[in-house]
Amino acid sequence: MSRVLVRRNQMGCQPNGSRLVDLVEGCECISIPVVGAGCLWAREGVLGGSTLMDKQGQSWVRSAKRLLFSRRVLIRSTIGLLVMALLARPLYICYRIVAALSWERELAIEEGRYALLYSTNHDAVLAGANEMLQEGFVYRPDPEWFPPSKHSPDPKDPRLPVSIKLLSPRRIIMEPDYVQFEMGGGNCFWGLIASMRNDFDPGAAVGPWVRRKLRDGLWYYASDDRLPELSPGGLN
Repeated sequence: MSRVLVRRNQMGCQPNGSRLVDLVEGCECISIPVVGAGCLWAREGVLGGSTLMDKQGQSWVRSAKRLLFSRRVLIRSTIGLLVMALLARPLYICYRIVAALSWERELAIEEGRYALLYSTNHDAVLAGANEMLQEGFVYRPDPEWFPPSKHSPDPKDPRLPVSIKLLSPRRIIMEPDYVQFEMGGGNCFWGLIASMRNDFDPGAAVGPWVRRKLRDGLWYYASDDRLPELSPGGLN
């Protein structure tokens, strides 16, 4: 790269070979680098911003910025993919654990409902419920129910009939004309309702949740419409 003198004035300057020829006497001379051969024009107010050298320099800067930007994008994308790959397995393991726990809970509910319908002595449960209705509100309140109430007897009260202890209800709701044994809660409420009255309507206690009459005076209820059917292989 060589340097030439450019005489700056209002009309401009013109290079002549390796030197510049003044167009107007008395113009100010400045020294700028010249890249390659050819004609270089410099006018007042354009010098340093629109010369061929500046355009080439700006082009190189833009190319370098594009290259740097592309490399940054590539590096960031690669890092993002690596992070996702590292997190994918733990997330998948957590998903499998949650799915397994949910499946086990659903299975436990289905097995419990199946046992309540087909493996429980309904006559004994009905006899125990009638005994409770005859005794009245003599059982201690459930400490897990707030506020304590005589209408919520403690399922662990030792004075309960043996058949009710074996039933192991989660909660007991007692009214003058019926007893409700709740076996499960949360996403699904299900259990038994027993009454001594021949004209008792179980829908008055649990609404549309009544699913099946098991005996005169004993009904099965559930908050969903899933009803496990008896089959030779067990649960359907």
